Amino acid sequence: MWPFNRTTKQLEQQVIDVQHELANIQNWSLNDAEAFDVLTNGITSAAGAAVNEKTAMSVGAVYACVRLICGAISGLPLPIYQNTEKGREKTDHEYTWLLNTESHPIWLATSFWQYIIKSKLLHGDGFAAIERKGAQVKALIPLDPRSVVTEKRDGYLIYWVFPNEGEPFWLHQDDVLHFSGLGFDGERSLSPLKSAARDAVGLALATSDFSSQFFLNGARPDFAIMADQKLTDDTIRQLRASWIERHSGQQRHKPAILPQGLSVKELSINAEDAQLLASRQFQVIDISRIFGVPPFMIGETDKTSSWGTGVESMGIGFVKYTLKPHLDGIEKELKRKLFRRGGPNEPYFAEYTVDGLMRGDSKAQSEYYGKALGGSAGPGYMTVNEVRKLQNLPPVDGGEKLVEWSQKNAQTKTHE
Repeated sequence: MWPFNRTTKQLEQQVIDVQHELANIQNWSLNDAEAFDVLTNGITSAAGAAVNEKTAMSVGAVYACVRLICGAISGLPLPIYQNTEKGREKTDHEYTWLLNTESHPIWLATSFWQYIIKSKLLHGDGFAAIERKGAQVKALIPLDPRSVVTEKRDGYLIYWVFPNEGEPFWLHQDDVLHFSGLGFDGERSLSPLKSAARDAVGLALATSDFSSQFFLNGARPDFAIMADQKLTDDTIRQLRASWIERHSGQQRHKPAILPQGLSVKELSINAEDAQLLASRQFQVIDISRIFGVPPFMIGETDKTSSWGTGVESMGIGFVKYTLKPHLDGIEKELKRKLFRRGGPNEPYFAEYTVDGLMRGDSKAQSEYYGKALGGSAGPGYMTVNEVRKLQNLPPVDGGEKLVEWSQKNAQTKTHE
């Protein structure tokens, strides 16, 4: 696969073919991500609110879920390992800098991963261009998923990119990291904003707008002024103008004095009857369900968690059921795009370290490390220096050996 086994002649012919097609669509200029969002992803929910990335991120529950998942993944170490005769060993590979510190001269690795995960959560796919020098990867550049159009060609994918600035260009699939999500059909994944989150986010936007208007109006319902006799048009206009002047803005709480023969009739139900607060609370839970985030992790604590008790159970459940699908997809895509020269036998691979998120309180952590070190409790599977490294402590002499253990030694110590 390119750039490892495609000939120059084959590449030149593909460039000619794609440039010819690109010339035919030069008039298609998508230089504004928000305009593109309106044309494609700017869908209207059943509640009447327009749902796109900008409006969705204005919903507190959506922002909290995206922030939580993006922050959790972008903060995880992503070391590179090498398969050797002795097993897997962590290596100081040159790509470690790209994946953990700086993906591009203007992109911190944490910001890069946050952008990728946000794209997946909102649009279904995350894209990054691979900048190469020969066969070596020099930088990873995130792409706006709204500006990427995929096309199948002879068994592989071409990615058309319409940037906010500059001319459109195309990339071969081996020069693009494509982090797909649920429902991938060979080109694109399901967009949560278009599918599951459309009405949930739309209803949250609608209830938020209603709440704002309700309190802007002094938390008073709409009403009508009734007269016991027919009024002329001029009288109606004067009465309406007088009411707006005396009872709007900062004067809206002043008591109203109506002339004889006029009365006020309420036309709309109040916030309690409309179950406004209950509706807003349900939207938080519904949005949390869509993103796979337990409501209590974004501040919704009215309902009891069924994930067990303690920080450890919460962390383990969040990693296993919410983060792991994202982490697995990222690891496999990096393996086949960054280390594929040797195919399945390529010795290098990247794998997230999730021990920090899986740890609980100090007592549970001590018990975990005690069992990992072995001794009288059983055979050890971690060395002292491995534990010290997880705690950001320097290695000690003799700390590279596993603690020996045998049933006989354990029985002897128990007898003593």
